[in-house]
Amino acid sequence: MLLVEDDPDAREVTAAGLTKAGFEVHAVSGAVKALELLDIWLPDVVVSDIGMPGMDGYEFVKLLRARPPERGGKVVALALTAFAGLADAARAHASGYQEHLAKPINPDALAEAILVLKRRYDG
Repeated sequence: MLLVEDDPDAREVTAAGLTKAGFEVHAVSGAVKALELLDIWLPDVVVSDIGMPGMDGYEFVKLLRARPPERGGKVVALALTAFAGLADAARAHASGYQEHLAKPINPDALAEAILVLKRRYDG
C-alpha cells in the first residue's frame, strides 16, 4: 500500500496503524514523491491526503489515472482527508478516487474500509 500524507505526525500514526493491521505500507510525504515511487513499484492500493502543498490530492489522482496500468493507472485509490463534506466527496470521486473518508479516522476503521474497497474493485 502507498500512503501519501504531507503531515509527518499523521503519516507516522496512519502508517503505524495500517502496519499493525497487517498492511505493507510505503509512506511518502507528497504527490511528487508518490509518482516517482510509482515509476518503480506498483502498490495494491493508494491512500492519499487531499490538502497537500504543491500538488494536491485531486491533481495527484488525475495524474495517477492518466498513467498506464503497469505504472499505477488502475490502482485502487482512497482519499483520506479533512475535506469531509458531500461536495468534497463528489469532487474526490470525480477526480478518480474510488472512496472518500474523513479524518480523523480510527486505524481499525481505515483498515476495514481499505479491505472492503480492495474486495470491491480487485474481485
